[in-house]
Amino acid sequence: MSPQSGARCSVRQTQQDPCRWLFDFDPAAPGGRGGASILLDPALGLASIDLVHRNDLLPKRSTGGLVAEGLAQTGMPRPAILEAYNVEKSTRIALAAGGNGRGTLLGNFLEDTAAALGGAIVLWQPVADGSLFHLRVHVRYP
Repeated sequence: MSPQSGARCSVRQTQQDPCRWLFDFDPAAPGGRGGASILLDPALGLASIDLVHRNDLLPKRSTGGLVAEGLAQTGMPRPAILEAYNVEKSTRIALAAGGNGRGTLLGNFLEDTAAALGGAIVLWQPVADGSLFHLRVHVRYP
């Protein structure tokens, strides 16, 4: 799918898996790269983000808005559940200590994404995968 006029994110489905979408954040600031790999499950209302890298030329905390823009382009503008894998070190430490993820780097990203989608997080759900974690949040829309 080519980017919409004025779009800051372009999206495309992978040929191997029609539920997997690749988001490119370079249109937002050319040369800054950045993007995401997201698996969508419309039946569950789930957007599962298993790889994300911010565009290095954009301000911090801008990635959530880019992901929200990309989700709208995929036809899933209001997922009920957002989850993120590959938890970075500071978030992993907070989750391992019993935190729910709020206020962490990854938690802020998910919160920014939910807000850009027009929703609010109503449930924080850290999920232990052995010694690793992923973070799942449930989103409510007005």
